Amino acid sequence: MKKADFNKNPDGLLPAIIQDSKTQKILMLGYMNAESLEITQNSGKVTFYSRSKKRIWTKGEESGNFLYLVDIAIDCDLDTFLIKVNPKGPTCHKGTDTCWDEENTLNLGFISELQKTIKERELNPKEKSYVSNLFQKGIKKIAQKVGEEAVETIIEAMNKDEKLFEEEAADLFFHYFEDRSEHIEEGGKFGNITDSRGWVRDLPKGTLPQEEIDAIFTLIGEAPGSSNFPGQMPNRLSLVISIKNYTADSSANVADSSLLFDPSDQRWNSLILIAGTERISKLEYVSTFQRHGYGTDVSSMEVEILDLPEVVAIFGTFEIPTSNRVRVEFGTAPDFLSEVLDNVVLNLVEIILDLGTILNGLPGAIVGTAGESSGEIFLQCYDQVRENWADGSQRSESLIGSVGLGIGSSPYATMQKNHILLSEDLDYTDDE
Repeated sequence: MKKADFNKNPDGLLPAIIQDSKTQKILMLGYMNAESLEITQNSGKVTFYSRSKKRIWTKGEESGNFLYLVDIAIDCDLDTFLIKVNPKGPTCHKGTDTCWDEENTLNLGFISELQKTIKERELNPKEKSYVSNLFQKGIKKIAQKVGEEAVETIIEAMNKDEKLFEEEAADLFFHYFEDRSEHIEEGGKFGNITDSRGWVRDLPKGTLPQEEIDAIFTLIGEAPGSSNFPGQMPNRLSLVISIKNYTADSSANVADSSLLFDPSDQRWNSLILIAGTERISKLEYVSTFQRHGYGTDVSSMEVEILDLPEVVAIFGTFEIPTSNRVRVEFGTAPDFLSEVLDNVVLNLVEIILDLGTILNGLPGAIVGTAGESSGEIFLQCYDQVRENWADGSQRSESLIGSVGLGIGSSPYATMQKNHILLSEDLDYTDDE
């Protein structure tokens, strides 16, 4: 950051605009001098100079509603700060989220408006609304529509029709929300509420060579010709994101020492693999998870990874959480062809919904393994999975630009600098 000019004003104070780093909402305006800026940078808690109290004061020093520092920027005139923060609790002394009496909620631009419209069509159906019509027909019809749009997207991409491709891709830009809080599930408890969204920026282009595709599927226990593999090996692949539970395999995996690790080694229980033709500029995942319908039993997770290498692998002795829940109904199609298409689409829906359960359970699984004396977790980054390609390319280590991980017990995960927090999540909910 450029050096601020505190000499511009006789009192040595400069205005500081406070902005929530996640929701982008402006929370308050305060004033800083050189001393309060230094304290803010060293402590990680935003500190001002109070013009009324005539002293340095840290926001939240009495209420506990601190503003945790994320980033500081100075404007072009060097006399105004923009400070991005993660707030703990309401910011205004009157108890509101902001000093303008606004609700501090995530605003995704047109996506937020789209969410509001969809919710409105569900709660207050309109006769000529296509979205209302889909809700009335239920999850199967919605899943079928998602499948249709996905196929159309692939077709337009292959036809290289950029205009239609953009339109089809926009049709799929929805986040995943599941509310099971009114459904009794295994153990007699109500289900969970999951609200997740993810972005992959700058998707890789082209395709990997066939030998690399074969190597990837061998690594995840689905080698060519494997009895576990439910179809033919793909001959084109630009990106794969795989979450593998080796303990669920019904047969031994193929031994191959040329891969990142030997998939036949029974020491490893789980693998999370991202592999593609190119580096990915940014991957984001944000999820809120409310267990059993209890409003006070909320966990949240936020992951932000910048500049991902071609291959990122997390593997170890931790066990991936599973979900045996059946959310959609099969076998109700009117004819054989519809039955086949429905089964494909509904299986995809099951995978997507289970993904939320798996991802939300990973922090607990990894933390539990880290607490074991014999637990092992590895994070490896490379430019390819197989050690050597036929064209002479050799696997080499690579680096991730940056990783941000926030795990919290509030609707918003908190990412702060220079620390790692590991904790055990205990179930304090009342079973009676």
